[in-house]
Amino acid sequence: MSDTSGVPSAGSMVALTAAQWATRQPTGQGVQNGAVVAYTPVVTAVPLKMQAATAQTWINQQIATSFAMGTPFTADMKAYVLAINAIANGTDTASTTLPARPTDVMTTATA
Repeated sequence: MSDTSGVPSAGSMVALTAAQWATRQPTGQGVQNGAVVAYTPVVTAVPLKMQAATAQTWINQQIATSFAMGTPFTADMKAYVLAINAIANGTDTASTTLPARPTDVMTTATA
């Protein structure tokens, strides 16, 4: 390290033995009461309305592709869009998870 300006003062750091240094982990450890301890970060749940808003981005991509290809959505995809929109706009307050994305998004073209 050629520049130590970003390094805390020695008094702010925790001394490690050679064995602790050899077994340190790049993540999953923290300092508590001056000792290195295992650390598991708190998982923050993403609100369902926010998940639905993210799903709408994917839906908009599918709309553009559907329009460009001249191929309409399947009934399953139409139902999915309605369900996601209801969650995103707050009309559906009963759902606790997003519906699964349909496997068939657009109808198959017939020649």
